[in-house]
Amino acid sequence: MSDLSDHKELAALPRKRIPPLPPTYAKATVGKLIISIIYKYRNDMWYVYGLICKDGSLYIGSTGNLKRRIVEHNSGKSLGIKGRLPCHLEFYLAVKSKHISREIEKYFKTGSGKAIIKKKIFNEPKP
Repeated sequence: MSDLSDHKELAALPRKRIPPLPPTYAKATVGKLIISIIYKYRNDMWYVYGLICKDGSLYIGSTGNLKRRIVEHNSGKSLGIKGRLPCHLEFYLAVKSKHISREIEKYFKTGSGKAIIKKKIFNEPKP
């Protein structure tokens, strides 16, 4: 009878599953993966930017790495402004979220967004 009572006491205890250890080759892979994820997402700022091209046109874009993106534009890797090179950075706006930067970029590409840019950034009076 004592064996059954011991078994009931053990059955009443909470159970916790202990996962097996990963193999040694997986430890290095997981470590590198974690480092690459941290490196990829450590820059938590997103930028909406405006470039003035050679022909005087304005290009609006957004990115998580502003320096890299400007270099890409001026090296001809961006099809949107490839024929209007060189371009220079006229303004940028830093925000904390990719979603917000995309929404601002989308707004700046509308007629009212372009008017705001001309009025607030370029200080051009209305005709």
